[in-house]
Amino acid sequence: FSVEQSEAVLDALRSTMKEALVSQDGLHVQLKSELTDRVFNSTLKFGIITDMFLERIMLMPGVDIAQRHMRDLLERDFNNLKQDIRMIEKNDFDKVRNEIVDMEKRFLMQKQITDRMVHKLHLANETMETMIMKFCT
Repeated sequence: FSVEQSEAVLDALRSTMKEALVSQDGLHVQLKSELTDRVFNSTLKFGIITDMFLERIMLMPGVDIAQRHMRDLLERDFNNLKQDIRMIEKNDFDKVRNEIVDMEKRFLMQKQITDRMVHKLHLANETMETMIMKFCT
């Protein structure tokens, strides 16, 4: 191909691609709106069907017993969950309390060591003072 021919082919390809993209954009918008409508309608239908189903269930005998049983099961599960949470909190509290006790022990031991060092330094200072007093006299 010559330069002019290759530019002409390239221009033709560009225009074809632009037309394809423009037509695809319109089609895309149309498909998107159709999908949105279908999802909305199916959701609406599902809501109506579930409402009708619940109304029929409420009119059936024995539903009250089933509801009570379900409520009892939920309450029992909820109480078990609360008890588990309390046990976890108690274990965490015990761990924290034990760590505090350990820290207090370490602090008291460090304080004893520091007090001993201060006492030794005080004694050494007194002996130094007495030596200085003896040396001066």
